[in-house]
Amino acid sequence: MKHLYKSFYLLVTLFLIGITAQVNAQTGNSCNTAIPLTVNVNSCVYQTASTAGLTNSGQIPFGASCTGFAGNDLWYSVVLPASGEVYINSRFIPGTSSLLMDINMAVYSGACGSLSLIGCDEDSGSGFYPASTLTGAPGAIRYIQLWDVGGNQATPFEICASGTPTCTSPTATFTRQCLGNNEYQITMNVTSLGDATEVTLTNNGGAPAITGITATGPQVVGPFDLGQTVAITLGHAEDATCNVVFNLSDLGLTCENEISCGIDKIVNYCYGNFDNNAFLYSSPDGSPLTITFNSGLIQSPEDRIIIKDGVDNNAPILYNGSNGGNLAGLIRTATSGSIYLRVLSDAGGSCQDGSLGLGTPWNYTVSCEGLPPCEAAVELVSQTTFAASEIGADLSGVPFSGATQCAGPGNNPDLYFKFTAVGTVTYFRVQGGAGFDPAVEVFEGCGQAQLACTNEAAEGLRELFWVTGLTPGQEYVYRVYHAGAGAPATTAFQTAIAHIPTVQLRPSDCGATGLVSTSIIRSTTPNPNFLTSGFIWEFTELEAPFNVYEVNSPNGGNPQFRIYWFADYQYGRSYSVRIKAVMYQGPNIGDYGPACTISLSDPVGSALQPSYDNGFFQLCDIVKAVPVSGTSNYRWTFDDGTNVLEYNSNSSNYFLPLQNVNGLELGTSYAVNVYVTNGGVETTTSIERTINMAGAVSNTSLNPAFLACGSTVSLGQWTQAFPVCSATAFTFRFENLSQPLLPVIEKVNPTRVIIFSAVPGLLPGDTYSVTVKAAAGGLVGDYSTACEITIAALVERPISTTTASPSANNVDAGILDNSDLTVYPNPVSANNDIVVVISDMKEAQQNIIVEIYDMNGRLMQSERFGNNGMTFNGKVNLDQKVATGVYILKTIVNGAVQGNQKLIIE
Repeated sequence: MKHLYKSFYLLVTLFLIGITAQVNAQTGNSCNTAIPLTVNVNSCVYQTASTAGLTNSGQIPFGASCTGFAGNDLWYSVVLPASGEVYINSRFIPGTSSLLMDINMAVYSGACGSLSLIGCDEDSGSGFYPASTLTGAPGAIRYIQLWDVGGNQATPFEICASGTPTCTSPTATFTRQCLGNNEYQITMNVTSLGDATEVTLTNNGGAPAITGITATGPQVVGPFDLGQTVAITLGHAEDATCNVVFNLSDLGLTCENEISCGIDKIVNYCYGNFDNNAFLYSSPDGSPLTITFNSGLIQSPEDRIIIKDGVDNNAPILYNGSNGGNLAGLIRTATSGSIYLRVLSDAGGSCQDGSLGLGTPWNYTVSCEGLPPCEAAVELVSQTTFAASEIGADLSGVPFSGATQCAGPGNNPDLYFKFTAVGTVTYFRVQGGAGFDPAVEVFEGCGQAQLACTNEAAEGLRELFWVTGLTPGQEYVYRVYHAGAGAPATTAFQTAIAHIPTVQLRPSDCGATGLVSTSIIRSTTPNPNFLTSGFIWEFTELEAPFNVYEVNSPNGGNPQFRIYWFADYQYGRSYSVRIKAVMYQGPNIGDYGPACTISLSDPVGSALQPSYDNGFFQLCDIVKAVPVSGTSNYRWTFDDGTNVLEYNSNSSNYFLPLQNVNGLELGTSYAVNVYVTNGGVETTTSIERTINMAGAVSNTSLNPAFLACGSTVSLGQWTQAFPVCSATAFTFRFENLSQPLLPVIEKVNPTRVIIFSAVPGLLPGDTYSVTVKAAAGGLVGDYSTACEITIAALVERPISTTTASPSANNVDAGILDNSDLTVYPNPVSANNDIVVVISDMKEAQQNIIVEIYDMNGRLMQSERFGNNGMTFNGKVNLDQKVATGVYILKTIVNGAVQGNQKLIIE
């Protein structure tokens, strides 16, 4: 009856599978849907395969080795490489593939629908999985059919296609050697170059590559750290597809692994079938070692471990067994200072095959109970000079501490030093002899975080650097080792540390009172002072609001400091003062030294200097205040009993030209006070003194140096009066001497320049008596002495066509008489502008040139203008191009001389 039920169930299942296959055929379930398998030349790159969920393709392989076909078959297609040969290999996935799965493989040539069976294989590959070598024409396609014998297992497995290269690969054997110092090396014995002209040996473990190998023989590769697995590539120079890769480690050598006390070694190990590997761990000084299993499953009782207290298999046994299948919690201590650990396993069930739930590596810790090397560090006392703290040291006979190194091979002998930080910055110096390449690492403490790693100087040179941000009073650790490969010729070296010296206010200035802006306070001198590049001063207010100010001294390495360099100082305040030095190296800043207190006096007032008190002054006079150093402003007040005038210098200048005081009047006496601003504070008192302004305006008159009295002038000319300081107006009075009955003409100008054509009523041909008076400071002066001038009669005169330059010999030849040309102001200061006016233009468009000549006829300045009106009005910027003196200004219009005028520059 059981068989009937089973047969019925099988028929229903096959029927349903058939329906499913018709509805939804899966990729890889037939020749037509075969999955392309990537061919890697001379390299096996595995990819995951699985028969899960597949049905019967209907292609039943027949042959002696084609056993157990029950459907659920998986198909791949392979394109043969250029060599026409490819090796197909499959393998078990530890921890994933079922141990009961038994994969068989059939290989076909031809095309889907007309396949020809090449053969089958079941156990030729890795771990009794199938493998096969396929051959044929390059580019030909071969088909691979895979199935589980009996069709009752469908877990994943792996498959790869490795193409045979067209070149001949080189060959090599290898041996491995323990080196000590937690290192091993590999000797590669090149037995053939293949068809390469030369070969190389490269690795991914950090050891130097060996190139240009042209003969067979041994080559040493390494060193490598114990526990480090490296891939060594034997490279074909002409064709990389013929490279050969060796994946090697020290496993099985039983090299001595030295455990640094204080630095635990954590090991992960995945044991395998027929495992017989042994491991040796030792402390550097014979201190006891303890092995602690943190986790690890083992097949019990078939597999076991043996722990011995010594260096080999002859040592006393500490443990022998499997701890009930779980090694977690197993702890043993070797008092000899060495632990010998051996693994013994049988043919099946291990971490490597992943069966029986054993696919996780063991995890155990080996620790040394002695003091770590950094606990025995040599102590240095930081000084302000290297010479004061320097000591000698030697790496000869010193073991590697076991702590990871940031420079060099990573496991060189190292010495530890410790120090207590005096300041936030510490300088380090290490120097050895020829061949010694110092590397220096700084740590927050023994076994603490790394702060710096320096290896910048070459062999035999000094390593000098600094670390900032340290905490004064905290102990720090640093170590020194040789960064080169192998032992240096010289193992002795010198090391020293230093800190930036602290400074403070000198005792003579500490507690100083009554300081003013110009007072000097001084820092103590750092030792050594030649390294100092500056000082930073801190001022803390001792009265509310208790602000803190930090000031970089502008005095460089000079310890003297003037109070007014502290821009926020205030009179009448007290300050706590601290100082820190700035060292040129870095530059780095030291730490503040002890604080001292200073105080500033109340602001020192000023006043009009006594020599000016009650004196009489014109507006052009200058008076002076009593100077106060460090003053940023002198504020003057002038009180006439009714109004108070104010003037701010906005500078440290204590001179005052009285004409700068707006509203100051002649004939008036003023009470004068001067207030100064120091450190943002203005004085509240001043000694009051008096000045008397002159009771009359200074006399003026026409300046004969510009236009001589008795001259005949054209209406287009002009002249000027002598200046009067701060004059607000000049009144010119013209009395007609030719016709005395005509009324007097008065012309008021804001300046001392008078243009005759601007005076209404002047008659050509008549002679005039001209006087002038000035108004200033609220008063008007008296008319000056008279100067006679005659207005030239109107005549027709052609425009001169000469282009000759004026000179001292023809200035008085009449060329200055030109009523059509006006220049003002005249005189003019050397840094002002002049305006040139030409009236009564004869042409519609003009090209105008203005030239200035000295009295020797040398051209000093030339300007060009364009104009299209009946009058030209152009500005010439002197801009200090000509010096003070008398000049001739000439105008040329459309190539013809228009006129000339005398120009006086003051």
